[in-house]
Amino acid sequence: LATLHLYRLYQPRQALHYLRAREAFPRSVDVRFVDAALMATAYRDLSLTDSARVQLAVMDSLWPDVERIAPGNPENKVYHDDVLFMILCTEAAKTKQVNMDTLHRLFQDEVAFVEGGYKKYGWNPITVRIDYANALLANGQDREAEVVLKGGEHILANCIKCKYHAIEFYQLLVGILKARKDFAGAFHYQELNVKAKRELDIEARRTSVDQVLASLRFEQQRDSLTLVNQREQAAADAAVSRGKSQRDLLLIGGALALVIAALLWNRARLKRRLQVEQLRTRLSRDLHDDIGSTLSSINILSSVAQKRVEASGDSDAAIALSKISDRSQRLMRDMSDIVWSVDPKKDSLEDLVIRMREFGTTVMDPKGIDFTFSTSQNLPSALPVEVKNNLYLIFKEAMNNAAKHARATAVESRLSWEKQILRLEVSDNGTGLGPASDESGHGGNGLRNMRERAAEIKGELHVRSEPGKGLRITLLLPLR
Repeated sequence: LATLHLYRLYQPRQALHYLRAREAFPRSVDVRFVDAALMATAYRDLSLTDSARVQLAVMDSLWPDVERIAPGNPENKVYHDDVLFMILCTEAAKTKQVNMDTLHRLFQDEVAFVEGGYKKYGWNPITVRIDYANALLANGQDREAEVVLKGGEHILANCIKCKYHAIEFYQLLVGILKARKDFAGAFHYQELNVKAKRELDIEARRTSVDQVLASLRFEQQRDSLTLVNQREQAAADAAVSRGKSQRDLLLIGGALALVIAALLWNRARLKRRLQVEQLRTRLSRDLHDDIGSTLSSINILSSVAQKRVEASGDSDAAIALSKISDRSQRLMRDMSDIVWSVDPKKDSLEDLVIRMREFGTTVMDPKGIDFTFSTSQNLPSALPVEVKNNLYLIFKEAMNNAAKHARATAVESRLSWEKQILRLEVSDNGTGLGPASDESGHGGNGLRNMRERAAEIKGELHVRSEPGKGLRITLLLPLR
C-alpha cells in the first residue's frame, strides 16, 4: 500500500501513514532498510529534507547487516544512492551548498539504472532528469540543465507514466530557452507543453467517461440482481409472523428514544458550555474594567505622590510609596494574567504562544539574557482552559527561575507537538542545580510547584541538571 501511494498515486503523505503503522510490527533488517528508503522518498516529496536525512542515517546504520545478509546486492546500493540523490537534488535547489561533482556521479548511476529498466518495471525515469536539472539551474548551470533535459526527450514518447511529468519537463526547457533568448526553441517546447496538457485533459475526460460507463454497467447488473432478490424476499416476507413487526416497532421506538435523549443531553451540555463562556467573558470584562482600572489609578497616584515626596526630601515616605507602586504594578501584571486566562477569546494555542514569548522577552531582556522561543508547525489549535493556564504558569515559573537563580547568559524554550504529546522545553546555560539544591530550592518552591501543576493536568515534568552545566526542564503533556 505504501509503494502504491508513493509511486503510483503520488500520495507521499498517505504512504507515510502506512509506513509508520508498520513500525509497530517486527520486521527483518532488509525490510526495515527498504521501509527507511520509502520513508525518505516520501519525506523528500513533501520537501522535508531533514526528516529524509534521518531515514538515510537509518539506512546507513542498517547497511552492515544488510550487506551481511546479501553481500554485493546491487539493489541495496541503488536504494541508498537513489535516496541520497533525491535529497542532494532538493538541497542543491534550495541551499546551493552541495558538491555538484558528487551529485553528477550519482546522476550518472541513477539515470543508467532507471532508464535501463523503466520499460520492464513501469518506472518513471523522467523525474530523475527533472530533479537534477532543477539542481543545476539553482547553481547557475543552465546549459548543463538543458543538455540533461533534452537527453530524456525520447523517453517521453515511450514512457506511459512519464506523461504526468511532461508539463514540468517542458516548462523547464521553456524557461531555460527564454533566458537565453532562444525564442524559437522556447516556442517549440511551449507547443509541446500545451499538447501535453491537452493530452492529459483528454485522458482525464476519457477516464471519467470510462468510470461513468463502468458505474452504469455495475448499476444495471446490480438492479437485475436486486429485482431477483426482491421477488425472492417478497415470497419470504409473506411467511414472516406478526411478532417480527412488533419487534421492529419496539426497536425503532427504543432507537428514537435514544436519539431524543442524546439530543437533549447534547443541548444541555451546549447550554452549560455557553453559560460558562458567558460567565468567563463577563468576569474578564469586569476584572479588566473595574479592578484593572483601579490598580492603574493606584499606580499612577503612588508614582505622582512618590515624586512629590522625593522633592520634599522625605526618604522614608518615598520608599514606602515606591513599594506601593512596585506592588501595584506586580498586581496589574498578575491581574492581566488572570483576565487573559478567563477570557474565552484567548483560548487558542496561538494566543498562548504569543503571551509566552512576550513574557519570556519581558523577563530576560532587562537582565541582558539571550532568549529564544521556537515552536513546531503542527501545534493543535486550542487547549482546555485548565491545561492552558497550568502550562503558562509552569512556563512562567521556569522563566523566573532561570532569570533569578541560574546566572545564565542564554535561555532557550521550545513548544512542539508529536504523536499526541505536547512538549515544552526550557533550558539555560547557567550553573544548574547545586549539590545542596532540592525540589524546594532554585527559586523557592519553584520545581515542586511545577511538578504539582504538571500532575494536575496529567503531565510529566523532567528536570535534568549537572552543576555548572545548566538546567533543562521538560514537560510532556499527553492530549487526546
